[in-house]
Amino acid sequence: MIKKYAFLSVFGSLAALPMVAFAETATPSTWLTTILSKILTMVLWPIFLAVVVGMFIYIGILYLIAHGDAAKIKEANKAVIWAMVGIIVAIVAFSIVGLISNIIVPPSSGGGGLTCTPSCVPPATCSSKTGTCVSP
Repeated sequence: MIKKYAFLSVFGSLAALPMVAFAETATPSTWLTTILSKILTMVLWPIFLAVVVGMFIYIGILYLIAHGDAAKIKEANKAVIWAMVGIIVAIVAFSIVGLISNIIVPPSSGGGGLTCTPSCVPPATCSSKTGTCVSP
């Protein structure tokens, strides 16, 4: 039992390292979107892809063991449909997260100009001509 907790604590610490390594100085309005996007790209999408691959391997096994039995083939067809529904739901969920993050912190409206890196700290604004922070 102790080994299990030790493994989980070490794994949790290692899983958090990329977030620490890619840490940025963010304004209070952008820290939530930064954390959400990093969790999605570093944690949830790899898990999602592993589940999708596993599901399609399972569906392939269902087809293999069907041996022409109509009921088993029908079960495998339902599994394909539900796997596709799951993929669509995950993509829509990812899109909703992106939409909400754009509502919370709208992208800079520089008209396709340069963006400041790192982000400007208010009250400074980003100059679309030079790509630098300009104090008011």
